Amino acid sequence: MGIASLVAGLLSPVPAAQAADGRGGDFTAHGVKIRAVPRLNGHVRGHGNPGDGFTWNGGQSFADPVTCPNGEVKDHWTYVINNRTKVEGYVSDCFIRED
Repeated sequence: MGIASLVAGLLSPVPAAQAADGRGGDFTAHGVKIRAVPRLNGHVRGHGNPGDGFTWNGGQSFADPVTCPNGEVKDHWTYVINNRTKVEGYVSDCFIRED
């Protein structure tokens, strides 16, 4: 592992709890943004789509409120790993469902 990789790993945001416990689900819309932090202006690491599936990886956080497609407002975000792309980060609970 090179110095750049080590430094990048140390500077990456880390969720509060990283131990995946086998829970998962799927994305409920196309192009769901997977963010580095639970904020609407957080860096987008990638996207999730229905059928990709996700593994719950802890790090649930109350953060920026999001208006869901059904009009409900939620301020709860979950730290997930996209099963297809392996991108991980925070997703508003408006756009995921647990199995």
